[in-house]
Amino acid sequence: MASTASNKNYDLGTLADDSSYQVPAFTLSPAGSPGTIIYSDAAPITGVTFDTSNRIFSWPSLGTGTYTLTMQGSLAGSTSVTTSFSLTITETTLSVTNEPVDQSYDIGKGAGTTSYTVPAFTSNPPGASITYS
Repeated sequence: MASTASNKNYDLGTLADDSSYQVPAFTLSPAGSPGTIIYSDAAPITGVTFDTSNRIFSWPSLGTGTYTLTMQGSLAGSTSVTTSFSLTITETTLSVTNEPVDQSYDIGKGAGTTSYTVPAFTSNPPGASITYS
């Protein structure tokens, strides 16, 4: 049995990044050999889950750092093989900016209400949820 798992970098500040990785399936050698490979997490890490049905490691709440994830494949309880890869989690700081527009009012003239509309904030990288208060 053999598999190739590549290292994974995950950036907490990148909204488009995915917090999971599907490890490639092991292959039997010679090709077409009979048997069913049973997958497991060979070195469990707190905060990481492993779905044995599709070989997906997920880490929804891990902190920054480098972790080694290891999957084991067993063939009918006889042969077992492991593959490992490094997961490096970094954090990019999101920044929020606003471009205010100068406005002036002459308080002594005219009746009515004066108001000021604050331009919307933008995030970098774009797409972050911004809460106004």
